[in-house]
Amino acid sequence: MFLNNKYGYPVFELTVTAKYDSAIDFQVEEITSWNDSERKEPCDKRLYLKGCIKWDGCSHIHFGDGDGYIHLCGVDAWKEHVAAMQWIYESVSAIIGKDFDQTRKWS
Repeated sequence: MFLNNKYGYPVFELTVTAKYDSAIDFQVEEITSWNDSERKEPCDKRLYLKGCIKWDGCSHIHFGDGDGYIHLCGVDAWKEHVAAMQWIYESVSAIIGKDFDQTRKWS
């Protein structure tokens, strides 16, 4: 599952690493290069975050490599990070088959 940026390039890939009755373990890789500009096919990736979202919407997130470090360069990177967090939560919610909190919407 990919999240594309405003230019149509995939910038994050979400992979479910384990599925339980009450939770989903996942990882998200940041795509750092593409094979060519026409096909926009991912070439290189690095771990962006990994975590778990449980049946009640609570989550555990580990950013970057072992020390929790991620690099955000400029406002576009921050916007992509926020979009990725929303996308992850909504995607895992759909996989679990439960809208964790229907009364609250992303603004």
